[in-house]
Amino acid sequence: MDDLALYGTFLILVVAGVAAAGALAAHAVLATLPAPVALLGDAWLLKCSLSLDGLFAAVEITRGHLVAGDLAGARRQVAWHLVSRPTDDLDAPAVASAAVESLAENLTDGLVSPVCFYVAGALLGGVGAGLALAWAYRAVNTADAMIGYRRDELEYLGRATARTDDALNYVPARLAAATIVAGRGSRASRGPAPPACGGATGRGPRAPTRARPWPRWRARSG
Repeated sequence: MDDLALYGTFLILVVAGVAAAGALAAHAVLATLPAPVALLGDAWLLKCSLSLDGLFAAVEITRGHLVAGDLAGARRQVAWHLVSRPTDDLDAPAVASAAVESLAENLTDGLVSPVCFYVAGALLGGVGAGLALAWAYRAVNTADAMIGYRRDELEYLGRATARTDDALNYVPARLAAATIVAGRGSRASRGPAPPACGGATGRGPRAPTRARPWPRWRARSG
């Protein structure tokens, strides 16, 4: 088991390093091109570190199944695209909750964290450094989605990946949670403060995966 944990640590270092090196190399090549082309290329590289389009589409399809009364179809959609837990016994409100939780959680993974790392890197070392950090984060986050689970050999193999992902998401997840609470607050300005405000002060319940970014659980409180 210790060997698996060591291999997992080595794996995530290599994966993140390769992703960062690839982004730096691509930026260096783009820097030799005319400025407008280089700018568009860098923007495309940054966009590649984001991942929201497919998520929005999956949630919208799930919504369509629920509106049409197709609970079985909604369960399949959620199980296939949004969650890693069994969905066969979920009723319609639980399926809707799973979709909303996944959407909120992936606000951090798919947008806030990559942008935060890009901005931090760009401020410290320029656009190339920003792209390298954004791509390294995306590599870690993707690896966590694949092996960061508390079951069987993955308990040890994915340990370093999951803990690294937790650490990288610490600040961005709280920024995302604050954004969600602020948005809910603006919509509820004519009434009492939204329930999510109180919920954003602590961590949510334990999930089968190690990574438990705030927004997923804060979305459940409303």
